[in-house]
Amino acid sequence: MKKNHIKFICCMIVAIMFFSLHGALPIQQKSVLADSQNTSTMTDTLYYFTDYNNCSSRKNRLIQDGIISECNLYYWNTRELFLENISNFYANQEYTNIQDSYVIFEMLNGYYPVSCNENTTSLFDILEDMFSTLKENGCKIMFIFGTDELRFYNDNSFLDYVDIHINTDVFETFISSIFYYLYEGNDYNRKLENVTFLLDQRISFDIMTYGYRGSLFFYWYFIPYFRDVYRSEIEAQDLSSYQLFNQKNIKIYCHVGEDTFYDPVNDNVVCSSSNIFSNEIENEQICSIGSTYMVTPFDAEEWIDLILDIRTESNINFPIYIHNYSNYSIDEYSLPYVYTAGPNTYYFGIIEDFLSDADLTTYDNWAGRCIITHKAIPMNPNGWMISILNDDEYYINGWQLLTNVNDYNYYFNYSDTW
Repeated sequence: MKKNHIKFICCMIVAIMFFSLHGALPIQQKSVLADSQNTSTMTDTLYYFTDYNNCSSRKNRLIQDGIISECNLYYWNTRELFLENISNFYANQEYTNIQDSYVIFEMLNGYYPVSCNENTTSLFDILEDMFSTLKENGCKIMFIFGTDELRFYNDNSFLDYVDIHINTDVFETFISSIFYYLYEGNDYNRKLENVTFLLDQRISFDIMTYGYRGSLFFYWYFIPYFRDVYRSEIEAQDLSSYQLFNQKNIKIYCHVGEDTFYDPVNDNVVCSSSNIFSNEIENEQICSIGSTYMVTPFDAEEWIDLILDIRTESNINFPIYIHNYSNYSIDEYSLPYVYTAGPNTYYFGIIEDFLSDADLTTYDNWAGRCIITHKAIPMNPNGWMISILNDDEYYINGWQLLTNVNDYNYYFNYSDTW
């Protein structure tokens, strides 16, 4: 892993403690390259690259409020269009003409895992070349990204040239925090075993119909995690996922409606109302994961009630994790051992302060390579999601966005039949 970060003494420990139930969190050493920005020659011109669908209104408001006088807007609404056009912008070296200006690079759709080799020019290579040149040209740079930095830890050196990094991801932080607590409950051993997962329909995405590749949770997180930590065993014994999970006593139950769950490991349908269900899910660790994404309040409440009933029947207060994307107010979400993660927080005020040359250090609330890293999630003393960016013992290679061709095939081109 890259360790050539320039050390600097930071004051973010107290803020980050709010996110942990267990005290201070590991903090990645931050670069100070962007901190030496001289704003005396700055113009009030903004170059704004974005996939935010309401960017025109944001641009107009900034001009009307006198924050900036001119905005060069580059808007591409999909990830594919954004990547295509920013690659062309880079290839034509248009960025080299930007001088003494503010630059906002906002990619809310984030990035996705890709295979690469030594001749591949990745998004992060483009950003490093662009941002280093823009910094040399006297620019101030804000980077807004929808993918957690944990997933590009090996490719984050471009952040050395960024004045503030706003990370808008919630779901990946939600998932990585859950797996961290399972790792913690497994005596800090990444090779999880004896764990039962109870998943709602949004997380498992109708797995009976679409298979594992149809579920982003399985395809991007769950399977790569286990294929990473058990790689030596899988390759030595040519293990299928079915064999691995049975060997390690990993149980998976995907909700498919009413009181019915599908067990993909054994290709079996079971009912939570049966007398033996509590015995079937019994394990050293049990966790339930759900989401309110594209779910009605009624369905969300039905799910939590179902899991609470299962928890009562099993007589085990296992944790229930809810990615509350729709920000529903449901009474059961405040019960003990229920942990929620809402939508990301509004950050327009940070953009205004950035363009006004205000002190941005107050926004530094998360571990990251950039001198100021802001995680756009609510901060409160009861927070449970954690920043694990610098915990080398927990590093998951299968979660990295950029991998070589062999690794990519191993992590993502497994048999969908397990």
